[in-house]
Amino acid sequence: MSVQPTSPTPAAISRRGAGIAQLLLGGAACAAAALAAVAVAPLARADTVLYNSSTYESGALGTGPNQTFVSTGSSFVAPILNYLTNSSTATSDLVFITWYRGSVSNPVIFDATTGSIVYVGPAGGAFLGVQEYKGEPVLTQFAGNIILPAGYGQGTFLLRASNYSVVDSFSFVGLAANMTDMHEFVLTSDNTALLQAYNTTAADLTVVGGPSDGYVLDCVFQEVDVDTREVLFQWSTLEHIPVNDTLAVFAVSGNQSYPYDYCHMNSLEKDQAGNYLVSFRGLSAVYSISSSTGDILWKMGGADNSFTFGDGVEFYYQHHARLQSDIRSSPFNMTLFDNGMEASQEDKEAYGRGLLLSVDTTAKTVTLVTEFKPSFDTTISSQGSVQILDSGNVLVGWGADSEFSEYTIDGKLLRDAQFAEVGSSSASYRCLSSSWTGAPTTTPALALVSASSSSSTSWTAYVSWNGDTRVTTWVLADAASSATFGSANELTRVARAGFETALNLTSSSSSFAAFGLDANGTCVGASLVVTASGGAAAASTTSASCGASATTSSTKSGAAAWAGLSIPVAMGVSAAVAGAAVLLSAVGL
Repeated sequence: MSVQPTSPTPAAISRRGAGIAQLLLGGAACAAAALAAVAVAPLARADTVLYNSSTYESGALGTGPNQTFVSTGSSFVAPILNYLTNSSTATSDLVFITWYRGSVSNPVIFDATTGSIVYVGPAGGAFLGVQEYKGEPVLTQFAGNIILPAGYGQGTFLLRASNYSVVDSFSFVGLAANMTDMHEFVLTSDNTALLQAYNTTAADLTVVGGPSDGYVLDCVFQEVDVDTREVLFQWSTLEHIPVNDTLAVFAVSGNQSYPYDYCHMNSLEKDQAGNYLVSFRGLSAVYSISSSTGDILWKMGGADNSFTFGDGVEFYYQHHARLQSDIRSSPFNMTLFDNGMEASQEDKEAYGRGLLLSVDTTAKTVTLVTEFKPSFDTTISSQGSVQILDSGNVLVGWGADSEFSEYTIDGKLLRDAQFAEVGSSSASYRCLSSSWTGAPTTTPALALVSASSSSSTSWTAYVSWNGDTRVTTWVLADAASSATFGSANELTRVARAGFETALNLTSSSSSFAAFGLDANGTCVGASLVVTASGGAAAASTTSASCGASATTSSTKSGAAAWAGLSIPVAMGVSAAVAGAAVLLSAVGL
């Protein structure tokens, strides 16, 4: 989008349809140094962010408004946030979403405070945020295909280090390659991993109005040793739960090509007692399963509910069940996302919501602690998440309604942001918040645009670095005599302004480079050298360098960066990764 820079102060805005405000992030630019033959007028520029945009909500900007950046090229596309509320007391920092739009999806990281894009990653399925692997934080991303209409995955999980390279991958053990489902992947503190799969299995479906020689999706999960991939535990839904316990309408043929999805497992967790907490959307129930016997210890919701529900507890087609206190001490707290409906059925409730529940396994009761109600009064057809943040606030992702919200623990709305028009085909499976340090091994992207076709001295420089979280200052330098930080003739420096920062300058130089400095003033990244002549500019193949001050090497760009990733082709993810490279080759990731 074409935008003009402003310098607004973020404020709490809570009324829809108040009009469009364009927020271009970043502080005031530094004054230019007076250098011979150079006059520089820095201009901070950054992401497009909207506040209470009725145009956004009406769909006038498209059902999934997006933006591109000069430095990354037109193939690099990122969502635009529309804030409905953004209180200064909200605490979510970086927010991780899966940006679904039709058949395309990408992992995206936002700076939730400002709405700035931090990272748009390679195409794939669910983005499950940050977990710990061998003592280090990793991004967890599914790579594979989403199978419709049931909506499950067939692929593998990739673990990405802070430099975004793949350090490991996990697939369900014992099934055909590329059969891991996208709904859940958990790295536990026991050095194990939880995975799940949807396994097409023969079954008699007459009890639900289907054929006697039909097929179902048997939801299977397993716990494996991270180092050896030994299967430590495995559990099959079909072996323990009868098909007629389902609440899912029989709306498919039930044959091998279109098996009946009667359970639809969508979250897994290992509890403090070593047992498993499992959410089944199709059963509208959360189960506790013994890790020693495989027996069902209790069922919350659905058929044969083990509990008596208090007022406001009833939930339907839920997602993302998570313990919030020790299950060994009853009563304990649990959060879940209550969808209130399923796409193929009528609404069961007035609206979808996040829930904080108190569960008493002795008295067999469940009581409502807090309801996190959306700013819109509709149910949610699919997906969704609830996360209690380190601050004690609560982040709710609204799944198919492409929005995320932050609340106080007692339900006061603090932040509400859309990343697509509500009701569009855009969605995010979960929205999660975490700290994260991104240190890409690729080069920052630098582009120069001439002020006019006849000018060879007036330019606007655009610089960005997809995935980096360290750079606080960009330095633009004359690289004609030296392309090394500290030796190159510095033209100006300016505070980083969101994803892409722009600087206006007048210079007779023919070569330019950009250097990214962290909060300590250390160079952490250097762009390719951009050559300029006769009003035209183009990136060369020469890399600028941080020199001796560098803390990280930044030498790869575009397809070369992807060629260095260790992704097992045998796992069936090569097509997804190759498709992503088309997008990222233009970015210089």
